[in-house]
Amino acid sequence: DGPIYPVGANKAKGHIFLSYKAYQNYSSNTKLHLDGGINNLRFQTSKRSTKNSDNQKIILYTGMLSKWGGLSYLLKAFEKIKDPDIKLWICGHGHSKDLNIALKSDSRISFLGLVPESKLNGVYRDASVFVNPRPSQILGNKMNFPSKVLVYLSYGKPVISTFTDGLSPEYRDILEILEEETEACLANKIEEILNWSENEIYQNREKIRNYLLEKKTWDIQGKNLISWLNNEII
Repeated sequence: DGPIYPVGANKAKGHIFLSYKAYQNYSSNTKLHLDGGINNLRFQTSKRSTKNSDNQKIILYTGMLSKWGGLSYLLKAFEKIKDPDIKLWICGHGHSKDLNIALKSDSRISFLGLVPESKLNGVYRDASVFVNPRPSQILGNKMNFPSKVLVYLSYGKPVISTFTDGLSPEYRDILEILEEETEACLANKIEEILNWSENEIYQNREKIRNYLLEKKTWDIQGKNLISWLNNEII
């Protein structure tokens, strides 16, 4: 099934889409795919140690605690990871029965709640790897772009992700895409990346840096928007 567009959308002179699938499927030619951007890089570009000061292995999930975010999927995958030094940090607002059960049974999991902006930056910096486990088959994802992936990428660290319809194909080369949406696949991917060498971490960071600076700064995205408006709308 294709995306469902709002009633009256065809009356607009032009259309801007965050979701790649929604952009791709819309029949009008006067459209722009603009999924988001970053203000600046939040990581060093020099080739120095990329691991945190305590050499911890921290997985970070931020966002919805509901089924749409994929938290339950992540928690089930984390059960398969037995390394006592690997930690799972969860930030977000809401309620999750699965999270409550996991917190009682696994001391490696920490729920930080809704973290204020002033402290969130430090949480991101301490993380080793980010996870976006949003299930691709849940209704709504065709019209939805997971904007947190750009926030994650701005820290220059590996981002493990499912591939939902809202993502454009270019993200396959930037994110660490799961080959299968299974608990075993996610667990294996997490362990694999947490065991990357310093050089692998650095090379991934450089790939992310080049991608963001070439395509995803708000300066570049703003110019894309202005150019489109001048050529197609005004």
